[in-house]
Parts: sequence; structure tokens; C-alpha cells
Amino acid sequence: MFTYEELENDLNIIATYELIDRFDFKPLALHGVTHVTNVVRIVDEVLTLLGESPEVVNIGKIAAFLHDLGMKEGKKDHAKRSVKEAKRILKGKDLTRKQKKIIFEAIKWHSVSGKQKDIVAATLIFADKLDADKTRLGEMGYDVEGFKETQHIEKIDFALEKTREGSTLDVIFHVTPQFDAHEFVGYYHSAKIFKSVKTFADFIGSEYKIFLNNNLWVDKTGVKNL
Repeated sequence: MFTYEELENDLNIIATYELIDRFDFKPLALHGVTHVTNVVRIVDEVLTLLGESPEVVNIGKIAAFLHDLGMKEGKKDHAKRSVKEAKRILKGKDLTRKQKKIIFEAIKWHSVSGKQKDIVAATLIFADKLDADKTRLGEMGYDVEGFKETQHIEKIDFALEKTREGSTLDVIFHVTPQFDAHEFVGYYHSAKIFKSVKTFADFIGSEYKIFLNNNLWVDKTGVKNL
């Protein structure tokens, strides 16, 4: 079976992602090498945490690595273009038709919470939105109210806690004292992050909690502790 490890050092793909970070003049958020490698890492960790097979983990990482290639022509309709690029790259590779379909569907819907049909697509959506720390902030992002608070997010962790009733997905935002939670939640991107956590938790049949450092921030009843 064709593996992610055979793909990750493809110089053409890496060059495309480097171009993407330079292409958009003063980008709001970065979609290049750092972003896709972060998403690959999150997908790997989540699918492994859920006990998925090495096959599923592998195709999840492939989908994650290819999911933003279409950004080289701009954000609008980039998912469709990313699918086209993925089909070209994976043509003739040792993957079954079913495996390729899962990869392409995950890439197609990676920007839309609630569109997932399987665990790979669900995890890619979750991972894409969860890559929201300071490494994601583009030049223009520093000037956008709400989004600029991303510069104060050091990292975002997650864990799956087993409970007597089932499980709880914990997502932890580690932020500096300069982080303004009021301003952050006032920007639409925060709602997309929170929705992706809820949607993923629902998909795996789990409760969820989002923490701001050590304090409960968001759960199914809404935003707290601002």
C-alpha cells in the first residue's frame, strides 16, 4: 500500500505549499507547509487515539497532506481544486478505489463541519480547524480585530477522557495573559472552531469541553467564563 511517508518529501508538493504562503499578499491565515504538517500530526494523533487501524491512519495523513493544494489559486473553491490535485498525484499509486474515494471525499469537505461521512473526513475537518495557534497567523491577521488574538495562543491540546457514561473530548487552548477571550469569540472564526469540536464530538459519540488554560470555556451549554 502506498504510504504517507512516500509522499511527505515530495519536493513538488512542498514547493507548492511554500508558494501558497507567498502567493496571497498579506494573508490572514497561513495555508502552507507549517499548516499542513500540523494538520497531518493532529490527524495522526486523533485517529491513533481512537484506535483506528494503521490503514485508516495512513489514508487520513495522506488526505491531510494534500487537503490545501488548491489554495495556490486562492481560497474560493480551493477544496475542489485540491481534490483534482490529489487525484493527479495519487493516480497509479498502490491504493484501492475505496481508499482513494475516502481521501478525496475528506479533502472535498474539509472546510465544512457536519459534512463528514466517515472517520477520516470527520478527523480532517476537526484537525484543520484545530490548527489555530500563533503559527497559523498571517501578516494581515495581526490587523484584524478578534483574529489577531491568535498571536497569543501558544498551542492547542486535546484529550479523550473515558467516563462512566461514555467519553469526553477535551480541547485545551494554552494562551498568554495578553489573550482577550471577549475579542476572540467576537470574530466568526472562533465559532467555526467551536462548531468543529462539537461536530467531531457528536460524530464519535462523545461529550466535549473546551478549556482556556485551566478554566472551562465552552461546552454544550455555550461559552462560559469570559
